[in-house]
Amino acid sequence: MSFLHLKFSGWFQCRLATTPDPPDDARGTRGAMRALPGEPDFDRIIRFQDTGQFRRSHTPPIAVKVDKIFGPAGAVLSHPLIDAQINLEDSPVFKGENGIVAGEALEPIVPFKISVTKNSLKLTRGSTQGPPKYPFASLRPHSFASEPGKVAESTKIYNYPELLVKRTLALEQEITETLESPKAVVIQRRIDIIRQLLPTRCEELFQMTLTYHIGLDGSIECSDPNTVADIDFNERKQWIAQFWIGGWDFDVACMYINGYLSIPVSKY
Repeated sequence: MSFLHLKFSGWFQCRLATTPDPPDDARGTRGAMRALPGEPDFDRIIRFQDTGQFRRSHTPPIAVKVDKIFGPAGAVLSHPLIDAQINLEDSPVFKGENGIVAGEALEPIVPFKISVTKNSLKLTRGSTQGPPKYPFASLRPHSFASEPGKVAESTKIYNYPELLVKRTLALEQEITETLESPKAVVIQRRIDIIRQLLPTRCEELFQMTLTYHIGLDGSIECSDPNTVADIDFNERKQWIAQFWIGGWDFDVACMYINGYLSIPVSKY
């Protein structure tokens, strides 16, 4: 079977309570992620795009996009899906439930329905025909490993603790520039949490990756099939999403994703 491989990457946001806080903790009290006064509650939703949701200062651009496309003949330099947005539909979450569904760093992404969007074109497919069912075996990561080189090369962040130190200095400057005392107190609390966690495992966790390999067998939806005439819309043929997630920045609740969406083609 021949495939069109959409290579995608970018930062995404996921605001959630972390160990030892329970997964349904809406604010975070002891874990690395904590909602500060004036910030919305955690909702655990994985967001690949900036749709106007709350973001802290110094958050990287939230945008997962198609970087390159490869086909059976090699690199595809001109294609309607180059620079397309990659998204996960239906408010997916890392579903661990404090070990009830999965242990730490073994959480499946539930539901898993991926979309590719550019202008009026939207191409969507989920992992199953209906809602995914417990224990979500096909939606779990295959590995949790330390891969500092891979994370550094992709994120262009070669020294995460140094980045956090520079961020605290920038936040201190924000305090001097604000005339609002309550806002200054919140910024100082953010600085205190960063400094509290700097001596811990923050760099080690930044360098860890979760690797997923998910087959997509759900219904195919396409707003404009004529624009992507090389794609095979036969639903008996599985799509494959393979990607890794790493570069966890606890302060801005972001992670980096890098991977491929492989779609069967009919043109070759």
